[in-house]
Amino acid sequence: MAITKEQLDGLKPEGFDETQWSEVSSKFMALHDSDVNGLVTNEANLKAEKVAIKEKYDSLNNSFTAEKNAWAEKEKALNANLEELNKKINDGSSNAQALELAFQQKEKILTDAYAQQKGELEKKIQKLTGQVTTLEKSAFENECKDAFSKAIVGKNLDSNNLEAIKTLALGENFSKFSKKSIGDGKFIITRDDGKDIAASVDEFISSSAGKLFVLNGNSGGGADGGNDNPPPATTMKWADFQRLSPSEQAEAALKYTLVD
Repeated sequence: MAITKEQLDGLKPEGFDETQWSEVSSKFMALHDSDVNGLVTNEANLKAEKVAIKEKYDSLNNSFTAEKNAWAEKEKALNANLEELNKKINDGSSNAQALELAFQQKEKILTDAYAQQKGELEKKIQKLTGQVTTLEKSAFENECKDAFSKAIVGKNLDSNNLEAIKTLALGENFSKFSKKSIGDGKFIITRDDGKDIAASVDEFISSSAGKLFVLNGNSGGGADGGNDNPPPATTMKWADFQRLSPSEQAEAALKYTLVD
């Protein structure tokens, strides 16, 4: 569900500077609206593409089933011919060996043709299965992005570094999470320890690394964001930190103290 400007303003911490709140909330709504519009478009495209792939998959699967049934009938006929040949052999027919050889040659031709067609159909089905897996992965990431957008509302986070916050708190491409069934066709997205995306975001911004991304050291609850931990032995300039990739930022935030 999209977040309105009025809902966001209702979460403004008491005593928060109006000018700063206007700037922060405007940036957040711009990013949020962009994400929501993108998610709606992506979801519609994914649904249409998934339906098309499912129809193609069903068509190929039906063709494969029809081919398999047809070959079953041919196999039945071949077995009948084999019984007839065996009968002639047992009867001492002078043409039994020639007939048996002809049957074996014909059987090999039919068996090879069937194996080739079966292999081609199985390759097509495997390709479609891979496309469905890719679509499901994309849909999962979109659900996670939507949950992340909702989880950061009112947290007073640095809007210029939301991508880094997402990676640090939730893992590269949400690698810390998976979709789990809770029965009745319903699913939830959690870590192995049961924490969902909202709880994971709260956990991160309460850590020493996460507080670096909270404006004025305040995550929205009015608490002092001061760091009581002793300073580490090494530091990194904020400008240098922003030039790192998300995965490098994740490592640097835990290893260095960021300074101006």
